[in-house]
Amino acid sequence: GLAAKASSTGREEVILSQKDRARYGKQVVTQANERLGDGHLTLSVQTRPIRGGLILSDGDVEVNCTFETLVRLLRGEMDRTVVEVLFG
Repeated sequence: GLAAKASSTGREEVILSQKDRARYGKQVVTQANERLGDGHLTLSVQTRPIRGGLILSDGDVEVNCTFETLVRLLRGEMDRTVVEVLFG
């Protein structure tokens, strides 16, 4: 899944919303570590007010894979594609 794809070191903390952490936090970390092979991701005790997705934290560095951020990035890419199709 997403945590394994977004991980750069395999040692980050996975931060989820409070609801997602309670529902399937351990499962997300276990599956990501299996996909990474030598992964050592851990489930963070902290949560964030996000709608979905996750944040990977490694010290001062965070990788934002929240639903809101992914949609915003995809929308920017789609806007460029539409402009190219219509006016390119």
